[in-house]
Amino acid sequence: MNASVAIQSLPKAANDEELIRIVDQVIDYIKSTGLNYYVGPFETTIEGDYDQLMDIVKECQHIAVRAGAPSVAAYIKVSYHPEGDVLTMKRKSPSITSKLWSVSAILAILILWQLSVSLGLVEGFMLPSPVQVAEAFIKEFPALMENARITLAEAGMGLVLGIATGFGAAVLMDRFDKAYKAFYPIIVLTQTVPAVAIAPLLVLWFGYEMTPKVILIVITTFFPITVGLLTGFRAADPDAVNLLKAMGAGRFQIFCYIKLPGAMGQFFSSLKISASYAVVGAVISEWLGGFGGLGVYMTRVKKAFSFDKMFAVIFLISAISLILMWAVELLQKKCMPWETSQKQK
Repeated sequence: MNASVAIQSLPKAANDEELIRIVDQVIDYIKSTGLNYYVGPFETTIEGDYDQLMDIVKECQHIAVRAGAPSVAAYIKVSYHPEGDVLTMKRKSPSITSKLWSVSAILAILILWQLSVSLGLVEGFMLPSPVQVAEAFIKEFPALMENARITLAEAGMGLVLGIATGFGAAVLMDRFDKAYKAFYPIIVLTQTVPAVAIAPLLVLWFGYEMTPKVILIVITTFFPITVGLLTGFRAADPDAVNLLKAMGAGRFQIFCYIKLPGAMGQFFSSLKISASYAVVGAVISEWLGGFGGLGVYMTRVKKAFSFDKMFAVIFLISAISLILMWAVELLQKKCMPWETSQKQK
């Protein structure tokens, strides 16, 4: 199997009943071919050999005319892979099913949450219902977006600097074994200190502007980036390295052609974690002082006991983190197309 075709047949008919009758005859013909097919609300997808599918597409038009249509318009989408690596419906369905389960679980939690508040099982002033949270989100949307802009600016700047410093540290420790032995234990040790404990010191040293917030984000994102890249560098295939050395390649060429491409998977995995850490780190630093941002907004609504607004901010922070992680996945697919093709096989 090297192709799939999605066909939407639109025969000219006097009324809807006549249209449905003709389309049903076309679908019956597709069923009779014995190929794998799926009838959707707008189009029918068929999988098989490219030449055979083209013959079926042509015959579908003849079937509609013989059924009484004076003319036929058809919209056709074709996916053709000569080597047979076509994304089949069978491979698509597990992904769709898993998403349906996730959506169903979230809806079930929201329904139970709403019912527990509506029935008085939980006091509304302590736990606002999803409806109240949604209303607060809509009401406070302009303020939330303005504060989110500040938080994202801090998170973006800190993440970029964290990636740059992490990359530099990973390259240095991979190149010099003494640097690895000297600094790697210290880097691991720094992760035993909670970010919440460091944030007050940074505020005292650097004030309430953006600087302490960016520094805290750099600290929280530096470790996963460094460890991910260093692990990837050190996992380089020694046979490939020796082959390039035998061909006269230098350290820089080995790094560019073997180590860096081999470490991209670990880098993007670390980047997903770091992207969410950047947002969380910005919010934590804003809790302790600042003039704007989602953390400052949370502190204000907490003092006013506006729990509906508090939950609105929490959901917004979660949404921002998920969007950033999704963006990293898209970037990974663009930068590592070979990984996508291997997963599809």
